[in-house]
Amino acid sequence: MSEKERKKKRVRHKASKKAEIKIDREEVVKVKREALPSDAQFKGYVETVVQDILLKTDNVRFWKEKYYSASKKKIYLAKLPRGYEGQFGPGVKALINSGLRMSKGQLSNLLIADQDEFHAESDAVYESGLRSSTGQQSDSTLTRVNGQNQNCHVVCNPVYIAYRTLPRKDRLSVLVHFGVNDNEDREKGLTSKLAVIKLS
Repeated sequence: MSEKERKKKRVRHKASKKAEIKIDREEVVKVKREALPSDAQFKGYVETVVQDILLKTDNVRFWKEKYYSASKKKIYLAKLPRGYEGQFGPGVKALINSGLRMSKGQLSNLLIADQDEFHAESDAVYESGLRSSTGQQSDSTLTRVNGQNQNCHVVCNPVYIAYRTLPRKDRLSVLVHFGVNDNEDREKGLTSKLAVIKLS
């Protein structure tokens, strides 16, 4: 191959994403006949692929086993599977807008009440993420919380990403974001804290 041929730009053809989309159904959309002039001729179809998700209810009636011990004077009741606490199951909690009847109060409680397990899991993921690599990336961006300006802090590496919203973006806020909470740790600084995380 000559130098001229090597320098010549190659025409790259981008793969069609539509070829990777599974088509579940097809529908013919017709032009309103009253909108057509008398000499209009049919020229075939124009393909348009739209991606969507269909949702359906999965209401479950659980029959929980119940035992009574006369010696212990205690009732033993089977526990619901994880995620089915309260009136709504894991599917609704993962995707709120499912067409189910739900009051504003129920929606609010679903989102903010009894979330200790979720917060504990989030903290565990964050701590594991800090330990997973010697390199971490951090950034922050302005966000609004209840009409007030706050800052969303982001920490990530190739295997995880964590968000924390704090009132400020000063140095102490960044230290808190990395888990440096007490005065002794703050005096040592962020580098010392991360060194402990890397070596542990």
